[in-house]
Amino acid sequence: GGSIDDHLHTHLIPRWSGDTNFMPIVSDTKVIVEALEESYDKLHEAFAALPDAADGAEKTDAVELRFD
Repeated sequence: GGSIDDHLHTHLIPRWSGDTNFMPIVSDTKVIVEALEESYDKLHEAFAALPDAADGAEKTDAVELRFD
């Protein structure tokens, strides 16, 4: 989706035992200590609650945001 204008693409990446300093040093990213499913649920709920979210976003579906 990187070639699509007005497109936001997100990833949730689980940690592994050797990533102690990898994320903050290489990608200037902070690690959240939280279960992957819990992070997904929080992000899905937040995106689905946005005013531009398409109707009918099920918990298992990607949330489509439409900016007209």
